[in-house]
Amino acid sequence: MAKKPTRQKQKKSRSAPTMAMAAAAGAAAAAAIPEVRLPPGGTLDVLVDVGPMTIDYTIAYAGEHLFSSLVDSSHPVPLVSGTRFLAWHFEHTQKNWTHTIGVSVNQGAVQILESRSEANKDSDSSLGFAVIVS
Repeated sequence: MAKKPTRQKQKKSRSAPTMAMAAAAGAAAAAAIPEVRLPPGGTLDVLVDVGPMTIDYTIAYAGEHLFSSLVDSSHPVPLVSGTRFLAWHFEHTQKNWTHTIGVSVNQGAVQILESRSEANKDSDSSLGFAVIVS
């Protein structure tokens, strides 16, 4: 009569696929985080386009508040050398809301970091970030 596999052996055979899936999920999540690389001496501007707002959205960089507003805005970022985070928070309460946040390197084309709207049935609360390498 064949021996039944022990519980420990069964556990090992289940953990390998679980670990592989966790690694794949981590890699996918990491790939979704925008990264912006600047050339030496480069400049960075943050551009925000919003629909109707009743609560200020907030933009922060390197742990410091950059600006808050209820309307469209464009602001230069006081860059800090190295790898830092650009973070944002939007909270929508009005109908037909929209928001788009992007960055421009050296006053070039805008790279969209996030674009959401009620029409697309997106969540009305958004907290996001991008990695800025300068």
